[in-house]
Amino acid sequence: MTALAPSAQACLEAWINCENLLAEISLRQPGYAHSLEKTLDDCALMCMETWQAIKSNDPNTRNMMLLCIGLCEECADACNRYNDPFFSQCARACRKCANRMADVSLQSVLLQ
Repeated sequence: MTALAPSAQACLEAWINCENLLAEISLRQPGYAHSLEKTLDDCALMCMETWQAIKSNDPNTRNMMLLCIGLCEECADACNRYNDPFFSQCARACRKCANRMADVSLQSVLLQ
């Protein structure tokens, strides 16, 4: 297991939660703002791409992690505006992913 494994797992969990929430919105709760759906979709995509970068030791992983932090924070903030368990779960997963990415990014800076 690599040092990045918990971060990769956090990315995967955030991706799954964003995708599940997007499906939930489209099936049961149409009418949410397009900007919310775009935020969820962007976050899901970045989490999946970051997960793949971590797993493949991509040289751009650190930059992708920084983008992932921003998108996960934005997504968590957007989800926290709704009083709904699906949104709360997604917000927690995104916040956890952002925190894991920030921890790893900070460690890599300190080790330089």
